[in-house]
This record gives sequence, structure tokens and C-alpha cells, in this order.
Amino acid sequence: MPFGIVVGSSAAAAPASEVARWRADDLVRWLVAGLMLAYPIVTFDRSALKWAIASLVLFALPLALQLTRWVMVRTYALWLTAFLVLQALLTPQRYADFVTLPPQMHSTVDVRADLPGVPPGVRHITTDERGFRVNPRVDYRAKGGLRIFTIGGSTTEDVFLDDKSTWSHLLQEGIAKQGKLIEVINTGVSGLRAANHLATLRVVAQLEPDLSIFLVGANDWNKHIRDWFGPGRNSWKPVSLRYSPLGMILDDKVISPVRRKITGRTWADQARIVDEGLAWSKQSSLLRPVTHMFRPTEVAPDYAATLREISRLCKESRQTCLFMTQPHAYDKATPAELQSRFWMTPPDATYTLDLESMIHIASLYNEFLRSFAAREGHPLCDLAAGMEPLPRYFTDDMHFTDDGARRIAELVLPCALKALEGKRRAPSPTRTGSCAGDPAGCG
Repeated sequence: MPFGIVVGSSAAAAPASEVARWRADDLVRWLVAGLMLAYPIVTFDRSALKWAIASLVLFALPLALQLTRWVMVRTYALWLTAFLVLQALLTPQRYADFVTLPPQMHSTVDVRADLPGVPPGVRHITTDERGFRVNPRVDYRAKGGLRIFTIGGSTTEDVFLDDKSTWSHLLQEGIAKQGKLIEVINTGVSGLRAANHLATLRVVAQLEPDLSIFLVGANDWNKHIRDWFGPGRNSWKPVSLRYSPLGMILDDKVISPVRRKITGRTWADQARIVDEGLAWSKQSSLLRPVTHMFRPTEVAPDYAATLREISRLCKESRQTCLFMTQPHAYDKATPAELQSRFWMTPPDATYTLDLESMIHIASLYNEFLRSFAAREGHPLCDLAAGMEPLPRYFTDDMHFTDDGARRIAELVLPCALKALEGKRRAPSPTRTGSCAGDPAGCG
């Protein structure tokens, strides 16, 4: 009898142990799948709602598959979601600094409002397969004549200007009138800083450039301001599925081609109607309730270090790199009408710097660029000295009107020609100069 009791107890204990083990495994599986689902929730991008919802569905699929009775299905579902999260988490380490506009984009802006310096009409904004603005398209595998890349932020991208009205395109036309075969490729994207420009340079260095032109400074001085008055933004942040390598491949190879075939458009294509003033031009940021004074004596250390790295890469890759100061409308003589459209003092803040502080920091960064170019032996084009702070040229603090882009192209043309001539002559490393107002001085 005791023997029977012992045997009976062992038989009962085994199933209980097995049940406990399975319950633990189930708990782990559900916990892992649930944690993975948190990723698309954290990175939910309201500006791309369809992509965000699709990401939620995709990440929820492995969680739903945990209800199946097939062990292999449940296991591979967890591996799938782990892969999705890992490839997205690792994206910033490899791709974050190199940023382009969406490839093969074709957007339109129909300006119907009476905007200062922006005549009414439809503007076409397109990109090629690399996400660059260039017209006509170029064959990157077969270079035809001279090839110039323009690198910068929104003042290089030329937000809201038609493909044929950007200063980079007008520069191309100006050089072509000199009897030269020329391609000027605009890589600018709004908001980019020196670290992004370095990443862009690494890419275009492989595309046989004869000249790389940098219009830099504004986004870095805005970051300098924000970092001083608040915690600096983390340089690393997880990206949504849309901007991960897998998302970009899916969009490039599957989603966009299918959508273009069905609708004639992709998610990157937009048709915007501007029937009232541009939103940011109404902010009058100088009138924010909190005003600070900020007069730094040096540019941000990371900006200076990144420019030195750009210079090193220019020399190592034997590129001619032309640096240009950032034109802006920060001046005591700026008409009140234009000052009322300022929004970058700094942008996206609840406070403002006073006008004198903005004049100071813009001058500080432009003067640093002048001395940097002279010290490193690079040609300089002093655009800031050649642009008057007038509504004719600026829509706001520093973005260009159609006339402003034409004026920029006029200033850049002699600088670019001199820099190209300097490349042909193989100038000494210490040679430099300023173009604006004195084209013969740029070399």
C-alpha cells in the first residue's frame, strides 16, 4: 500500500511539473511578443498614418500567432518580430546621418495666396532615384561633363521652390551658358546639420564630383541655442519601420511601384494648396513672451570638429569643396514686415532670443566659417555679405524667395567657376578666397 501511494504521488507530480514548465514558457512567449508590439507604438508616426497602422498590424501578427497550437509557427513568429525590432533599432547606427528626400518624389505646391516674394502658381518638386533634386536627370554611372553636388539644409533644398527655380538649378544654367557640360545635383534636406553633411559627402565622394558646395551653419547654430537653454536632443533615437532598411526596401521595390501603377502617385508625392500664409511665417517668434539674451564667444565644439572632419575627407578624396556662409535676415535694418515673419529664433521653442543675439550668433558662425576655410585652404563664397535683408529675397528668417534664389545663383556662379578652375590648376593647399562681391577672389 505504501508503495502504491509513492507510485501514485510520482505519477501525479510529473504532470504538475510539466504544466508549470509550459505555463512559464507561455508567459515568456507572450511577454516577448507583447514587448515587441510596444516598438511600433513608441515609434508611431502620425505624419505617415498608413505606415504606422501597417507597422502595428505587422508587429501584432507574431503576438496573434502565439494562439496557434503549432510550436514551430509560434517560435518563428517570435524570431520574425525580433528581426523587425533589431533591424529598426540598428538603423540609426548605420543610416541616420545620411538623409535624403524621398526617392522618385513628385510633389506639387499650388500657391494661391498672396505671399510676399512667392508669386502664385503651381510649383513642381521632384527627386531622382537617390532622393536628390536635379533636372534633367543624370546617369550616375556615366558622367557627362562637370558634376557638382550642393550640400546643405532647407536653404539648399529650396523648400517650396520649383525644380527650375532653385539656386542649384539656376547655377547649372549659368555654368551651361559658359559652354560647359554640367550637372548640378541638389542633395539638400530641411533640418540637416554638419554631421549630416559629412555623411552626404561620404556618399557623393563615390559619384565622381568635380565640386561639392556646402551651405552650412543655420541648423547648427539653432541646435547650439536649444542645447544652451534646454537639454540637448539625443543624437540616437529608434526609427519607425517606414525608415528602417526593411521599410525602405519594401517601399522602393514593392509598395511605391504598386501604388504608382494603381494611383499614379506614391506616399512621398503630395499635392498641396497654399491658399493662405505659410504657417511658420505667421509665428512672429520675436514676440514670444519669454526673451533671452545669448552671446556665445565660440561655435559649438561638435560643429567645429565636424567641419574639420569634412575638410579632412575633402582632402583625402581629392575633392574640391567650396564653403558658403549662410545668408539671413537678422539685421537691425530688416523691415518690420519681414521681422514679423521670423520663426527661427530658435524654431520650435516657447522662448525667443532678442534680435541682437540672433545677429550675434549668425555672425559668429559665419565668421568661423570664413576663418575655417582660410585655415584649411578651401575656397569660400561669402553669400551672407552679398544678400540684403529684404522681403524681396527672404520669405522669413533665411529661406529664399524666387528672387532670393536667383540672387544666390548670381553670387555662387563666379565662386563655382573659380573653384572649378582652381581644381584644374591644382592650387596649393593654402590658397583660398571669397567670391561674393569679388568673383576673382574665389579660388
